[in-house]
Amino acid sequence: MAKKADYKWDNIITPTKRGYRPGEPIAAISSRGMITLNRYFLNHAKKQLEGANKVILRYSPTKPRAIIMQFTDVKQDNTLSLAGKGRGNRTISAKGFFNHQDVNIIPSEIEGKYVPKLTKIPKIGNCWIIDLDEKKTSE
Repeated sequence: MAKKADYKWDNIITPTKRGYRPGEPIAAISSRGMITLNRYFLNHAKKQLEGANKVILRYSPTKPRAIIMQFTDVKQDNTLSLAGKGRGNRTISAKGFFNHQDVNIIPSEIEGKYVPKLTKIPKIGNCWIIDLDEKKTSE
């Protein structure tokens, strides 16, 4: 058994922020048409989510094949509710959106996890993009 003086102590980690564990922002699409945004995404999108309780979803069927999310606090005919509050996940019930856009989600070619990216789109502004051609593979 090594003495306390023999320890090297070369593997010490100092957190950068109290209570924060860095992680990857993920948007998960389920076969039931739910989009789940994890807490790491919520941290990355804090500025766009401020005061927002609704989301406008758009779909790009050609390259890049993508779902476009624009967060808002204004109720319109094309907005969906952003469920969940606090520090946990937020969800979007998007089954009607997928059915209207003829996106096949059961059985789904788009079911899975994605890393959304903040992109400026002409005539719309800053939106979060879920690129459907860049599905996250499990490691």
